[in-house]
Amino acid sequence: MTRPPGRLGVYPRFNGIVSGTSGNGFMLQCTMSLPLTLRLGLDDLLADLRHARRGGNLGRLALIAYCDVRRWARQAGEVGIAKNSAAMFTDVPHANREVFLQQVDSLMLELEQAQARLQEPAQIGEGRLVEPVDGLHTLQH
Repeated sequence: MTRPPGRLGVYPRFNGIVSGTSGNGFMLQCTMSLPLTLRLGLDDLLADLRHARRGGNLGRLALIAYCDVRRWARQAGEVGIAKNSAAMFTDVPHANREVFLQQVDSLMLELEQAQARLQEPAQIGEGRLVEPVDGLHTLQH
């Protein structure tokens, strides 16, 4: 791919991704590592679940538990959490409100356990995620 004349450092296809030029080519800007993104997503997910649980908002709990939890679990490779989230809604209808809330509490406990696992430095391929230095995560090989 050749650089458009007069537009140093910008490819139309990569608009917003390319941050500038380096000595010999283009540098791609990476804002967050995948494990950090998953951890932050899980923090938000748990906060949403807790808020809906405190407010007794069953519709919001159902939406988060079925859609958002399953999506996050699949991205994080947490197959068991994804299956449990789906089973809450596809297996047997809930007998009453209390049974549903118990299942939500159980799902939240699973997510909190996953959160504890994600606090440890993550393994990515052959490298190891190193603790942040000045707010940045680096991959050490």
